[in-house]
Amino acid sequence: MIASYKCKEGHAIVKGTRAITADTVLCLRGFFGTGPEFRIDLQSNSELCIAVAELQKEIRTIPKLELA
Repeated sequence: MIASYKCKEGHAIVKGTRAITADTVLCLRGFFGTGPEFRIDLQSNSELCIAVAELQKEIRTIPKLELA
C-alpha cells in the first residue's frame, strides 16, 4: 500500500504538481541510499525548473548587463 501511494506521489513530483516532502525524502533515501542533501537538491532543481517554465517570457525581456 505504501509503495503504491509513493509511486503515485513520485509521478506528481515528476509532473511538478507536488513538492518533495520529508516523508518522500526518507523513502527515496532508503531506496537510493542518499543523504538529506539529495532532497534539497531535488527540491531546488524542481522549483527552478517550474519558475523558468512559468517566467520564460519575462526572463527574455530582462536587459543584459553590458560590461565596458
